[in-house]
Amino acid sequence: MNSPALTDTDIKTIADALDISVQACQKRANKEAWVFKEVPFAGRNKRIYPLATLPAYVIEALKTAEKREKIQADGIEARKLLDFRAQCRAKTAAEKARKTETKEFLISHNVQLAWHRLTY
Repeated sequence: MNSPALTDTDIKTIADALDISVQACQKRANKEAWVFKEVPFAGRNKRIYPLATLPAYVIEALKTAEKREKIQADGIEARKLLDFRAQCRAKTAAEKARKTETKEFLISHNVQLAWHRLTY
């Protein structure tokens, strides 16, 4: 996997993927003896769990969570594109209306000038 979330991961990421609290996830990790390495982090050590050593159900939950995040990100991007398209259409419609008003004004003005020339 190319994603750093799916190589080495922390307890918070695992807890989010399993949809349980961090404390419950820590208890499960201790009970099931998940392999971890400790790395220095903000004045304390942080446990990092290698993906290859986690139980299959945790790996599957992490993959599912990553897919869900990608779908959500794609959905946000799609909404942005749809909003942009709507803005472009609104600008195009406003420009078309302005051009139509300008044409109508010019036609009206030319008719008035022609009428003026004919009558005077």
